[in-house]
Amino acid sequence: MPPKSRRQAHAQAAALGRHHSQDHLLSFEKEYDSITPMDIEDGKQEYGEQEEDDDVADGMDFKDKMDLPSIGDVFELCKRGCGSRKLSVLLYMVLRHFGHTWRAIDALLHDIDGNQCRVAHKWTKSFLTGDFNAFEDDGRDGKHSDGFYDLFPELETEAKVFVIESCSKKSADFSAIDLAKYLDKRFYELTQASKINDTLVRSSESCRLDLRRWGA
Repeated sequence: MPPKSRRQAHAQAAALGRHHSQDHLLSFEKEYDSITPMDIEDGKQEYGEQEEDDDVADGMDFKDKMDLPSIGDVFELCKRGCGSRKLSVLLYMVLRHFGHTWRAIDALLHDIDGNQCRVAHKWTKSFLTGDFNAFEDDGRDGKHSDGFYDLFPELETEAKVFVIESCSKKSADFSAIDLAKYLDKRFYELTQASKINDTLVRSSESCRLDLRRWGA
């Protein structure tokens, strides 16, 4: 792909500039553009004929109802629980995954009172490069855990030991599901409760966050 001309680069910087200089924001956009796009599975052929089914079945014009103020209201409700940083990063990562431009993402985040695109990009890098504690510490008071280890602190200690021992094995193919299964087994041993279904007491998604939090 041929490099952008000076006029094109300047135009992009001007479109992005709100609170910072054009050159400063352009550097962020260039960094954004340099990231290899994630693979996106194209489901148009499989679902193309079903695109309008849900709207028709609901008996309402769904797209007209789902306007920016409505999205902003949901964002505001969610922001009370986890802060705008994590929500902005989530939206940024999802929109980036589906190939939306920096300009479009920044405009959406601005319209719903989220973080600027450059800020979301910064914290996305922090999360993806393993600086989980910095990402999680958003300046809000109190603990950010889901309470499981507050109720069973001994399981947290055992889980950390299990992770260290598992990761130290050279041939180990350790993953979050292994930790989830271990916690499930130890939970029922500890509580003497009867397991009535296949649901894990701590999901693999929560265990994946545990591993990030513990630096594993």
